[in-house]
Amino acid sequence: MDKVTFWKTFNLCKEVSVAGNFIYNGIKTFDDIESFCFEDEIFEFLYNIAVGIERLAKIVLVLREDITDDTVEGFEKTLITHNHLDLIKRVIGDTKVFESVHFDLLNILTNFYKTYRYDRFSLRDVQNGDKEKQAITAYIEKYLGIEIDSELILSTPNDHRIKKFIGRSIGKIVSYLYNQIEESAREKGVFTYEVRTYSKAYKIFIKKEFDFYHEDVLWKEVLVFCLNKGSDKYLELYKSLPPLGFDESIPCLVKTFRNDTCRQMHTDMLDTLYEDVHDKTERLAFLDIVGDDFMLAEEDVLESGEISEQGGGEERR
Repeated sequence: MDKVTFWKTFNLCKEVSVAGNFIYNGIKTFDDIESFCFEDEIFEFLYNIAVGIERLAKIVLVLREDITDDTVEGFEKTLITHNHLDLIKRVIGDTKVFESVHFDLLNILTNFYKTYRYDRFSLRDVQNGDKEKQAITAYIEKYLGIEIDSELILSTPNDHRIKKFIGRSIGKIVSYLYNQIEESAREKGVFTYEVRTYSKAYKIFIKKEFDFYHEDVLWKEVLVFCLNKGSDKYLELYKSLPPLGFDESIPCLVKTFRNDTCRQMHTDMLDTLYEDVHDKTERLAFLDIVGDDFMLAEEDVLESGEISEQGGGEERR
């Protein structure tokens, strides 16, 4: 195998997964956003999506190019750009693939990656330090016909309709680029398009899911199943540990399963509650068992719901 074929087969295959991870992480960040108040959350979303789409577009261009030792240096220079619009136009040529909703998003990504992400390091426009927030809220308002309030007190919630719209817009661009990668790779007899089953990239490129509605349904169904399992020995064991006194409603606590911000809030609460735990080491050793089917074999569970002498805690490690 010559080095160009090796490059396109193995190195770029890894890049497909890298791009998929960035896109997954960006969409997950957007899914966790509860409102449009905080620039850091929108920055993280746009950064991940921008990097992921840029890398996908460049993979397409590399696969299509007939590269030789004489042309590789000049071609590589053409890839040194962060202009998403230009990259996509190079990929699609005269093909009518995208609509204004997609080009407007690509324009936001271009402006974000070229200027917005560094603007707060500059004195030129210190009164306008939320350009990424302005851009994404204006984009949503334009295409959903709604008004977004990004002030902290009366902020507009990031509801399922908004998440689905953003996912659909990103998904159209990403799916097209991945399809071009697969088509070009098959023409050249390489396997650049392959991704690991059940990886982040698998959700994006194979399942073509660009929101986390499916996962939200899953964890809720798993939670309901566990609560209703009845006499399952594992569940009885878990119930044998006295619960802490979380001073929150059940719906608020349940959000901890899906939202990073809620997890941070409740871990602070957990630290306070642990100040009153008599034997924290013993409790943590018990919690090590929860959800770990390697540590807790079926025969280690007694009818009384306790751990046998030879199992559990630090001694099993």
